[in-house]
Amino acid sequence: MAKVSVIIPVYNTERYVAECLDSLLAQTFQDFEVFSIDDGSSDGSLAIVQRYADADPRFHVLAQQNRGAGAARNLGLEKASGTYLLFLDSDDFLEASYLDEMIRRADEASADVVLCQAYSFDDNTHEEKLLEDALCGIDYSAVASGAELADRLFQCCKGWPWDKIFRRSFVMAHNLTFQELRTTNDARFVFMALCEAERIASVERPLIYHRVGNGASLENTRSRSWENSFSAIEGIREGLEREGIFVTFKKSFDNWVANYLRWHFFSLPAETQEAMMGRLSTFLRENLPLDDSDYYADQFDFLFVQKAVLLHSELLVVAHDDDHRLYWLQKELDSLRIGIEERDRYIDELHRSVDELERSLENMRNSHSYKIGRTITAPVRALRSNSPKA
Repeated sequence: MAKVSVIIPVYNTERYVAECLDSLLAQTFQDFEVFSIDDGSSDGSLAIVQRYADADPRFHVLAQQNRGAGAARNLGLEKASGTYLLFLDSDDFLEASYLDEMIRRADEASADVVLCQAYSFDDNTHEEKLLEDALCGIDYSAVASGAELADRLFQCCKGWPWDKIFRRSFVMAHNLTFQELRTTNDARFVFMALCEAERIASVERPLIYHRVGNGASLENTRSRSWENSFSAIEGIREGLEREGIFVTFKKSFDNWVANYLRWHFFSLPAETQEAMMGRLSTFLRENLPLDDSDYYADQFDFLFVQKAVLLHSELLVVAHDDDHRLYWLQKELDSLRIGIEERDRYIDELHRSVDELERSLENMRNSHSYKIGRTITAPVRALRSNSPKA
């Protein structure tokens, strides 16, 4: 039995999957098994992962009709035998010490879940950048339960799995699975694992590179499945309620919901925003506070919730008027952004005024007339400085 099972959904990533698998071969820790689950790829991905399986008995290939990454991960989960589980995306790649450092931390902390920091890797520019908000507000030297982090659990990390490893016995004991959704299929698994974990540990060093700017990734085609965001949210809520722990995590969860839906809404094209607006307004009105700004850690989230609900009626009134198919929420938030930009311009103008005054003062000090004046008044200033103090 391998120490860690690596589960990788693969769908049309022939440009990237070899780099992902090579980063596993380069690991300083080699006691692993890999399950590459081809999700009905139409390019050369399946042939590539099969080549690795033919060359190394630790690599295995599974195949399914196109059912999404959630179903693929669940299939890999059924086959895995390792002490720990790692769920990778097939276009990401690892530092050579990823498994070594994560497993060492898991063993020493007897952890159910271990998290690490991560880099983004821009597919176009190849720029590497620390994902600063992917893991924050964490004491890296400590081990904590999900309940002990309840006030900020949904804010301290993201609902993706690849910067985390999970103890398989813990996952099996809590019957954790991925939602079979086209997108956002990992959030329920990750957040339920964190909420139910008795021991969560972390590694401060960034150990994985998450590829961004890949136009073919599902991340960039979410407009086709915007409903999945609500399915993920409802799946997490139902899981927390079923386990009797929803009240413990409610405020952190609600703040995550507001922030996530705000990001999701404004990342979509206008026509998809229009399709989403009705359900968004109803969902927010039924689930989140509308008149308690102190409840929200981010006031832009509070404003988003308010405007999405209060302005939806105005949106409906003009919904059939082609001259007024305007997104009132977007207009309100845009006006706020304009206000912020105007404030920043005013501050810049003040800085420029200060700079100009300082330059004028310096020019005056360096002028011929100023130097002559200083010479003439020197005796008077000397007498003044030497006169007795009252």
